[in-house]
This record gives sequence, structure tokens and C-alpha cells, in this order.
Amino acid sequence: MTIADVNYYQTCAKIELKQYQNAIALVKKDGLCIAEVDSKLLTEELCIFAVQQNPDAFALIPDRIKYQVSFLKIVLLHEGKLLKLVDSSRFSKHIYEQLCFNAISNNPGNIQYVEDEMLHLHFESLLDFSIDDI
Repeated sequence: MTIADVNYYQTCAKIELKQYQNAIALVKKDGLCIAEVDSKLLTEELCIFAVQQNPDAFALIPDRIKYQVSFLKIVLLHEGKLLKLVDSSRFSKHIYEQLCFNAISNNPGNIQYVEDEMLHLHFESLLDFSIDDI
């Protein structure tokens, strides 16, 4: 690698950093501006920040980030009602259960967004429990 190569990569890195800083500033104004950010600059952290700024930004997040469990766990802790927009078929029952828990942990009222099938499964397990099990 030559000095010219190093200089080129440093320049590219500086440009990308500046673009990312501009993306952060844009999303800070309004989370919906996430739609204007170049997809190569989208990170999980930037998308979380966008949804925290404006929950409606969730609909604008690309699926490659939107359906990462780590992203959803954080977002649902902050804004549990977004669970209604999550396609549960993309996850195992266990993972979806964790997402539901995160959604209702700060606001139990968000239980209304848990899919009926998941509620039914938990209700059945409660019915199987008897005083003899204690």
C-alpha cells in the first residue's frame, strides 16, 4: 500500500464520517428524515434514534434493520405500541415472546398489541396450572 492509497482511504473515511454526522443532525430534527438518509449510512443506532425522535419513523426503517431482534427490543422498550407493526411470523415463538415482554414492560396497556395467538398460548398455560402444582 502506498502513501497515496493511505491518503485516499483517509479521505474516504472523513467523507463518510461527515455524511454520517449530517445524517444524525437530520434525524435529530425529525425522526421521519430517516427516509432521506442514504441506505449505506443507516445503522441500527441511527434507526433507534429516529424512532425515539418520532415513532412514525418505524415504518420508514428498512427490513434489514427493522427485523433485527436487538433493534426491536430497544425500540419496543421505548415505544411498545409499535408491536402492532411487527410481523410475528418472522420470529420464533420464544423471540416474539421476548419482544412482547419488552413492549409491555414500561406500559402494561400495550398488551393490547400482543397477537391473540400469543395471549391464548399464555392463557392456556395459566389454565393448566392448579393449586395442586404448588
